[in-house]
Amino acid sequence: MFLSNGMVIKGKDSIYAGAKNARALMSNVTSSVDAWVPLKSIDRNENWVAIWGSDISTGPDGKVEKEDLQEIWGFNKDGKVVFMKQFASKVPAETQQ
Repeated sequence: MFLSNGMVIKGKDSIYAGAKNARALMSNVTSSVDAWVPLKSIDRNENWVAIWGSDISTGPDGKVEKEDLQEIWGFNKDGKVVFMKQFASKVPAETQQ
């Protein structure tokens, strides 16, 4: 898992622990998916999904931040996630709605 902040997390247990720790730092989080597109890599016979959405998070100090996200997810033959890379763009406070 390659996060937009440059962090790389490997292994299911590490991913779950990291997500739990990150979420504990926020008093509220709302995630939305705006669109997703299934993709097929014909040269490698792999399944991928591209996802676009956003996260709105509130820190313990009450500060609200919004990020627009784009992620790509790769799946193995058993339908298990084997790759994820995330790209993010902070939304300026004056344009958040």
